[in-house]
Amino acid sequence: MNVIPFTVLAIGVVLSGCRNPRSQADALSRAELGMNDVATLPQQQVEARLPKSHGAVYYGYAARLFREGRKEEAVFWFYVGQLRFRFDVAAHPDADPSGGPALLASLNSSIGADINEWAAKDTDLWKRQINRALEWDATHPNGVTSKAAYKKEYKQVRYGLERMREEIVSRSNGSAESKSATRVAVRKVGGVPVIEMSGNIDRVGVESALKALRRAEGSKAGVVVFVIDSPGGEILAVLNLAEGIGRAKCRTYGLVERAFGGAVFLVAALDVLYFTRNGVCGSAVQVLSGSFDSSFLITKLKSLASAKGHDPEVFGAMIDADAELVRGTNVWKAKRHILSLTAREEIILGISDGYCDSAEGLVKKITEKQGEQDGAANGSQPVRSGTSSTSGAAGSRR
Repeated sequence: MNVIPFTVLAIGVVLSGCRNPRSQADALSRAELGMNDVATLPQQQVEARLPKSHGAVYYGYAARLFREGRKEEAVFWFYVGQLRFRFDVAAHPDADPSGGPALLASLNSSIGADINEWAAKDTDLWKRQINRALEWDATHPNGVTSKAAYKKEYKQVRYGLERMREEIVSRSNGSAESKSATRVAVRKVGGVPVIEMSGNIDRVGVESALKALRRAEGSKAGVVVFVIDSPGGEILAVLNLAEGIGRAKCRTYGLVERAFGGAVFLVAALDVLYFTRNGVCGSAVQVLSGSFDSSFLITKLKSLASAKGHDPEVFGAMIDADAELVRGTNVWKAKRHILSLTAREEIILGISDGYCDSAEGLVKKITEKQGEQDGAANGSQPVRSGTSSTSGAAGSRR
């Protein structure tokens, strides 16, 4: 396990990498504490001023404590920060998903991955610190997002953490596989295997997904659907799964709800991509803060994308701060920024074949397309040409 490499400076880089960071930057500028403060001020001063600070600042403080060896306290402040940041995002659902939501996912994937991995070794400690975080949040004012003005959202966010706490308790006596931070659900929809992956991706979760993929390779359907909703995870585990997907002996489809950090490698490795209407993908810069060589990871991501017919420069812009992405007269990414794309932007850039709101809907599209291809091959219907739709153009690349 890495000792959290995500410094205060790195948090600032992720913040600047958001496509539309203004709202988050404004919130940070109004906060009682800034990122430099949590890195340098005495602990007592920091904690006295945290209630008026933005949720991202709590993450910075948790990273500092973890780095200094005060790991139990780091768990506590991490979950306080997560509560407050998630509450702020929930209270502003119309905000650009590549802004606040992207930053939240990046922090959960980087800082959260190491803290949760450490806490998971002692479920009693884990549960105790979550309880402390819930109590502290309830009894201290929130100087950034009003609890009174957003009562419904506040209750929903707290319920989410309470439910996670109960899952931790229920899993504590389960198998090693059930203790994975990755939620892997495998089912069949219309005879097509569907592998749903959510949460931080770890080794145990990847092993489950690879087993499901091997079974899917032997199915009559000849295709498999991955549903991805992940802020990232352990880069070595992610690379193993991406390699497995890339070598799959069946056609792989992806339905992307959310993919940040290492999860972007999984998206790049899939044959055909669809996004939910609120889907978002990008901001993979945090994987560069680990033990792997940065140039290797940048090249690897571009290679995975290129092998599947995706534009490698688009994926490269999601991880390489020095890269520029220009299409025509449109500058999609300037240097010193990291690209995150909405579902609509993925379609415009030719990465996604279109929108789809569920695995059931995607399987229906796959079945209909296979029927059209079979019919054309048998001569039962004319082959249409000159298709100019976005999804048709994107699909013709593969």
